[in-house]
Amino acid sequence: MVNKQIELALAAESETGYKYQMCWNEIAEPFFNQKSQELHEAFINCPTTDNSQLVTIKMQHNALLSMKDHFQHYINTGKLAQKTLNEENSDE
Repeated sequence: MVNKQIELALAAESETGYKYQMCWNEIAEPFFNQKSQELHEAFINCPTTDNSQLVTIKMQHNALLSMKDHFQHYINTGKLAQKTLNEENSDE
């Protein structure tokens, strides 16, 4: 009974990871790349004396990296869950 519950939990994690991967590939990654480029250009063009603008750019960059980390967490968890399911199925 416990193994079946673990298997169901792993399958759910795997499915969640797959959904996050698809969303990342189709929506989030293009946005991430575009916004990263925009922030890089804003940083390059920003005068070094404009501290408030530099801080704003840095905060936006940090938020963007946080979004990427969020996606990567679920994607990696899903991959590990799928790997564990595959190993369990090959052992049987």
